[in-house]
Amino acid sequence: MRTVLVLDVQYPEAWTLEVPGDCPGESGGVTAVRENAGLTISNRGDRPVLIEAIEISDIARPIDALVDAGGRSRCRSVRIPSW
Repeated sequence: MRTVLVLDVQYPEAWTLEVPGDCPGESGGVTAVRENAGLTISNRGDRPVLIEAIEISDIARPIDALVDAGGRSRCRSVRIPSW
C-alpha cells in the first residue's frame, strides 16, 4: 500500500492519504497522483498542509514539502522501489 503522510499546518492534525496503485488518492481536499517516476500533490483545501513523508511497505522517505491552499507540489527526486 502506498501512503502519503500529511499534516495540517494551522491545526496540528495528522492523517494519511492512501494512493491505491496508479489511481489518485484523495482525503481532506488533498489529492496525490502518480505521474511517471514522481508524485504530484494538490491541495484544494483552505489551509496549507505539510507532506511529511511517502511510505510504501514500511519504507518511508521524508518529503517535508509545504503545499499552500489551492497549490500543487511535484515530488520528483523520491526514489522508492516498487512504486
